[in-house]
Formats: sequence, C-alpha cells, structure tokens
Amino acid sequence: MAIIRCPECEREVSDEASTCPNCGAPLNKKNDRAMSEMPENHMVWAIVTTVCCCLPFGIMSIIQASKVSGYWENGEYDEAMEASEKAKKYALIGTVVGALIIIVRTAMEIVARR
Repeated sequence: MAIIRCPECEREVSDEASTCPNCGAPLNKKNDRAMSEMPENHMVWAIVTTVCCCLPFGIMSIIQASKVSGYWENGEYDEAMEASEKAKKYALIGTVVGALIIIVRTAMEIVARR
C-alpha cells in the first residue's frame, strides 16, 4: 500500500481506495499520472507543418493536438498521451513528406534547366 495525493483536494489517501475519504473524488490507478504534467500537445509543430509542409498531415496533427488538454482535464490520461503521440507522429510525417516534395521538385527543376 502506498500513499498518493487526491487530484481534487490534494490530501493524502491510500492508493487502494476507490474514492477519496475527504472529498469523495473517484480514485483509480491513473492517479500517479494525475500528479504529473500534461503531455506536450505539439500544436505549434502541427500548425507549422500545415502551413509550410503538408496540409493533410498538418490538419490531422492539429486535430489530435487540440484533443490533448480536453482529455487531460477530464482525467482521461491515457487518451491524452495517445493524442499527444498521434499529433507528434502526424506532424513528423507531414514534415518529412513536405521536405521530400521540396527536394524532388527542386531536383526536377534543376534537371529541366539543363
């Protein structure tokens, strides 16, 4: 048995309790994540990817990034982590695809000028 802090009232309670005896807030196995920081939403990277690199993957990244804080505030920590990872993944894919398109297009223009 370990002592954790209630995410609502911040008082110490047993990790085996299903609800906080002080405030009645529901407790579950995700409480250790409740005390950690919210995962990065990668919104800036998503927007830059949308504007500069690859519109479809950028939009998908923005959608996932916008879900992170809502999930976190509702106590859906696994979903927040998953949305954060998806936002990062889509932004990365969009950045790589955009860079490849720029490289191929530049190479084609150089070849066409010769």
